[in-house]
Amino acid sequence: MVGRCGNSSTDGIEPMRTSESIMNLLLKDWISRSRRIGRATFAFACPRASSFLADQNSRISLSNNDSGLNSTIFGKDAGSNVTGDRNTFFGNLAGHTNTSGDDNTYIGASAGQANSGTGDDNTYIGSHAGYQHDGGSSNTAVGRSALSNIRKESNSVGVGYFAGVYATGSYNTFLGAQAGQGGTTSAPYSSGGYSVALGYQALTAFTTGNYSTAIGHSAGKAITSGNSNTLLGFGAGQSVSTGYANTYLGVEAGISNNGFDNVIIGGAMANTFLVAEGLNVGKSLFEKDAVNIAKSIIKQSKNHNCNIILPTDLVLSKTFEKNADFIISSSNMVASDLMALDIGPKSIDKINSIFKNIKTLLWNGPLGAFEIDPFGKGTFVLAKEAADLTKSGHLLTVAGGGDTSSALNKAGVVDDFTYVSSAGGAFLEWLEGIELPAISVLGNNKLI
Repeated sequence: MVGRCGNSSTDGIEPMRTSESIMNLLLKDWISRSRRIGRATFAFACPRASSFLADQNSRISLSNNDSGLNSTIFGKDAGSNVTGDRNTFFGNLAGHTNTSGDDNTYIGASAGQANSGTGDDNTYIGSHAGYQHDGGSSNTAVGRSALSNIRKESNSVGVGYFAGVYATGSYNTFLGAQAGQGGTTSAPYSSGGYSVALGYQALTAFTTGNYSTAIGHSAGKAITSGNSNTLLGFGAGQSVSTGYANTYLGVEAGISNNGFDNVIIGGAMANTFLVAEGLNVGKSLFEKDAVNIAKSIIKQSKNHNCNIILPTDLVLSKTFEKNADFIISSSNMVASDLMALDIGPKSIDKINSIFKNIKTLLWNGPLGAFEIDPFGKGTFVLAKEAADLTKSGHLLTVAGGGDTSSALNKAGVVDDFTYVSSAGGAFLEWLEGIELPAISVLGNNKLI
């Protein structure tokens, strides 16, 4: 049965004084008749008004509509649309609390149910897809519970069963069942953003990580708070959980990674590596004979999925003396008459973020000329951060070398590290696997 709204009489119907009044009369009359003749479905088309769909088991759709235009709503307790335009809600409780959002499409039981009414241009298809949506815009979710807990965040995509179900971040793309799920339980929710997960359970455990890309079945499956990781291939990077800036390429690449994820280089050694990267370091101290070795190390690190972290900015001065004038400049813009004496604030922040995403820190050597103010800031700030993380149980810290011990003492944190050795060279040789006579004797229970 079809009724048409207008200002002229049709089939004996009085000219309409208000669309709302005549519509209510027609609905009441036809619903009363339907109860006598059995189940029926009615559609009313009104120029410059919304579409109305109802059956005897559904609430009269758009009953709360005030001024919204061109919306279609069907389902028990679907959309409480008041002023929103061009919305389409199909399913029990679909868009239930929407009031003013425009251009939204919610299809499925409880799809977009919690939307309070300000979000626009969202598409949620599937039972409970976008269920908790509360104001964000331009999100797309397809599949049961896809992006179910997204709220005010925007520009995310979740396609697949439970894709991004616990994710609350923006600018994420999750394609595949449980891709970007956000952990195995609902608490805590994932707040990570700017990430891409393609494949079954790709990035399924991530909670706070950002800027990661995982492509392949179970790629990056264990990542929780790791940042800026790239994982391509079936099971790639399954061993990575909190690492920073890792790249794993190939089937099960890095599945049993036992090496270092990151090697942070500062001080004079960093200058040698910067030269190896083709950069000018001005009057800074560096080892010419070691430049080719640095190039080889950089190449090998890529083959072993280890990241070489070099300073991105430097503290530069013309003189190496106390309270000397200095400037802070990008590592690729060092003037020929300046020398690097410390790492800059951007480098400090970057290394700080790495500390927060690792479990073990091996420290040998300061990051600048810490003996002279003002060139010890990088060393002292990061030493205190490492000490705080150690005291909180987040980080195991091992430091070695005379200069390192002196720097940690000056920073007032030497007693807060897990272990500190004053034997610099021997410490590094032992880590390399070189046999040290004194330790060998102790191991064999022999006395000299």
